[in-house]
Amino acid sequence: MSLSESTRSFQESFAPKLRSFIKQFFLLVPHAPGIAKAQLVSGVVSSLTLIVAVIAFGPTLGPTALFGSMIAQWEADRPFLARIRCALLIGGIMTVTMGIGVLIAPYHAAIVPIVVVLILIMTTSYYSFVLTRGPGPLNLFYATAIGSYLGQFSDIGLQTTYITGYAAAFAGALTLVALLPNMHGPEERAVQNAEQEVEAFCLHSHANLSLHERSARRHTAYAAVNRGWLTLRAAGNGILGCQAKHINRMLASNRALSLQITTNAYPHIRPEEVGTSTPALRGRPTLFWLFQNNFHKNSVAWFTAFRVGLAAAISGGLTQFLNLGHPYWAILTSTLILHRWIGRLATTTRALHRGVGTLLGLGVVSGVLSLQPGRWGIIAAIVVCILVQNLLVLRNYALGIVFVTPMALLSIEAAGQTGWSLERLMTDRIDETLVGITVAILVTWTTTLRKPREMMRAQFQRTLQAIEHLLRFIAQDLASSPEAIHARVVLQYELLTTLAVLTQAAEDDPELHPWHDVEVAMADLGYATLAACWLNQPSHLVSALPTLRKVTALRKKELFATEKDTHIQCIAQHVVAINRTLSEPVMGFAQERP
Repeated sequence: MSLSESTRSFQESFAPKLRSFIKQFFLLVPHAPGIAKAQLVSGVVSSLTLIVAVIAFGPTLGPTALFGSMIAQWEADRPFLARIRCALLIGGIMTVTMGIGVLIAPYHAAIVPIVVVLILIMTTSYYSFVLTRGPGPLNLFYATAIGSYLGQFSDIGLQTTYITGYAAAFAGALTLVALLPNMHGPEERAVQNAEQEVEAFCLHSHANLSLHERSARRHTAYAAVNRGWLTLRAAGNGILGCQAKHINRMLASNRALSLQITTNAYPHIRPEEVGTSTPALRGRPTLFWLFQNNFHKNSVAWFTAFRVGLAAAISGGLTQFLNLGHPYWAILTSTLILHRWIGRLATTTRALHRGVGTLLGLGVVSGVLSLQPGRWGIIAAIVVCILVQNLLVLRNYALGIVFVTPMALLSIEAAGQTGWSLERLMTDRIDETLVGITVAILVTWTTTLRKPREMMRAQFQRTLQAIEHLLRFIAQDLASSPEAIHARVVLQYELLTTLAVLTQAAEDDPELHPWHDVEVAMADLGYATLAACWLNQPSHLVSALPTLRKVTALRKKELFATEKDTHIQCIAQHVVAINRTLSEPVMGFAQERP
């Protein structure tokens, strides 16, 4: 084959792959229902906050209100009272952390250690206690990194802290105003979602589905009902609280879900023997329990915090060693990439999105400034960037970053606060973005490689222990005691967490996919145990004590702690057999008491 033919052949095979890669790289993912509107409202709130700040503090300092205005992204679809609590808590944290950054700015050697400590605390706390999930932990610590830079300029550092507090309060108030025309919209959407998922689960319970599909539908329905109750509880009572119609609809969905799960687990149980006291009505685990469950080495919270903290320490240390002008850019780049656990390949793609989006965004900055727009023209450009990035960032991260970059650069630097030349700004942005991206990818692929597997195994062990704990109460006729009710909540939490942990762990380590069979078997046993608590006389209707003995024996074998995966199917079959024991009727209602 001639050289020209080889070149042509290579081009013909490579060009389609390159086009496909570029298409996928910039593919716009559809918004979930209601998300586009919520993102637009968030963008409008941030824009109005910025405009008012510019009017109040001038076009030089006013743009720094952008950081506090990001509180609009928190609790975006939560009830009115929950938003008030969120605005006060998160706004206070953002203001305090900005102040900490400003205070430590003169102490160069202390900046990175203090920022890393805050990252560890905030990230672990976020993934431990925020069960409904906001935009991620970044907003809880990023102000410290920014403040450590702005604090170097004595004429703007302290003022920036005040402006952050104003922006958080103003944006928080605007989000409440935006909710007034449809104050009970969050509750309505949560209840409607629960109704739809429960209806779908009930309709497909008798369909010809695989065990995995049945389990996934049950998980989705249960999670929707759980989220619905969390939303109604967050709405509170009184004039501003949730409405009676929403409570009644949730009760109906709750009843339908409990009946269907019980029917699937115990075919011999009659509907009139099923009560209404389901775990979804019992709220969330206590703060102390969540602390114990998440502040340890095998939790998702600590795993995520460790990676984010390590990346921040390395990127911050490198920028200081290289004497780059804006070290917080490298810190925020690496933490933005890693602040969510999304799997190693997905994290690498996110890093590439960040790099490409930043380069394109710098082109936008050059284009805007080449027009010599003046201070108010820059403010207008920032507002456009806020609105566009809010609509794009969840659909395609790279395209969103195209507008995040000029938004950040123009609001802090190009407005003329710190005296840097445009060329220096562009160079620093590129250099520190590359540092952050490189560090994030290296941390992703060279550290904690075995940790997803360890977390998955630890989660299975905790779920089995939660099943055992609740079975003990059932066997002792104490299924309705306060301690047993908390045990139900704990088991509910563990069941909802197990699938999430295994799914993410399998993205990091594809060899873990076979463990989904164990997860399905464990979920069947867990939901059957919960369903036993919904019965009017569980110890008379299900074989709790024999099941308890078998679960205890299984847990003591520590099958989930072994490093070998050769007996995965055996473990799954063992759990299935235990579940069959639980579903057996108690002959003559005679059962030995423990």
